[in-house]
Amino acid sequence: MGYRSTIAYMILFPSENDYLAFLTEAVTLSNQPITNEDFMTINGSGVWGDMSSALAETKHGANAYRQDYLASDGAQRYFPAIVFNASGVKWYTSYPDVHAHESLMFLAQLWVNGGELSYDIGVGKDVLMTRCAMYMVRYGEDKGDEELIDVGKHISLTATPMWVERRIEFHGAIEHFIDKEDV
Repeated sequence: MGYRSTIAYMILFPSENDYLAFLTEAVTLSNQPITNEDFMTINGSGVWGDMSSALAETKHGANAYRQDYLASDGAQRYFPAIVFNASGVKWYTSYPDVHAHESLMFLAQLWVNGGELSYDIGVGKDVLMTRCAMYMVRYGEDKGDEELIDVGKHISLTATPMWVERRIEFHGAIEHFIDKEDV
């Protein structure tokens, strides 16, 4: 059995060039020793995880994240993103697949540490953003076992892109009965 978690994360980029550079760096660093001034290990390992495998488990693309209302013209803007979502998984940092995903998130945090740059996203003026922004939510079976990481700056992340909501839902045939006032 084991303890299960639900996890979702999104790495959002201001430009396709940044997105493609991140993919290239992730593939290049996969399974390589960590040689970084900011940190020497990821979850106790001195080696990057297999980020190529982690990327294969994500959904990602140059036009993955749609944002409305960034400009008065009402046009939708699309941004590159990497998105992962898994329910009921054993999210143990010692597992190779988990280490691979954690490595992607560490790489994103390194990119955020580079500071803000000016980007022209077609809204009439340049905007300051980090090379990527990352948002991660994980919750476990136990009440209060929740983790949130929110790093970076992106123009379209003025609202929280995901959150934890625990609730009981009723299915099909019983749902209409439960909602009745007089039973």
